[in-house]
Amino acid sequence: MILFPKNDQENAFLKAWLEKRLDGARAGSDSWCIGVWRDEKLAAVAAFTNYRHVDIEIMFASDNPRWATKQTIAYILAFPFVQLKTQRCSAMVLKSNKRVRKLLLGIGFKEEGRHLHAAKNLETILSYGMTRAYYMERYGSLHGIDEVAA
Repeated sequence: MILFPKNDQENAFLKAWLEKRLDGARAGSDSWCIGVWRDEKLAAVAAFTNYRHVDIEIMFASDNPRWATKQTIAYILAFPFVQLKTQRCSAMVLKSNKRVRKLLLGIGFKEEGRHLHAAKNLETILSYGMTRAYYMERYGSLHGIDEVAA
């Protein structure tokens, strides 16, 4: 089940849950979160932050990778691509976080760059992106929409 917060308190709860699981990363004060429930407990949170009309950043945190079904990913990414109509969605990931990098590639993000010494202990951060056109090609049929209609 997908949880779209009904108020600022629910959004703050989801944001705190996400930040507790991300080592030192913080979602901005303008962030909007989406929660994913599995087996009657919160399994994952996606936070959208740094909205710039053509681009928005996404952050993920989870306790179990089983939340990431194609349908769930399609609904989460519908927020920036269908509702906000952004042109792209960006993600920044520690090079050492192979699990999240694999997730991003698996759901359709492309590696776009390397940012040397951008994290603690001089670790490299990798940037990933997905375009709206690619989202519509890959997931649009799950919503019964196409690029022309959206």
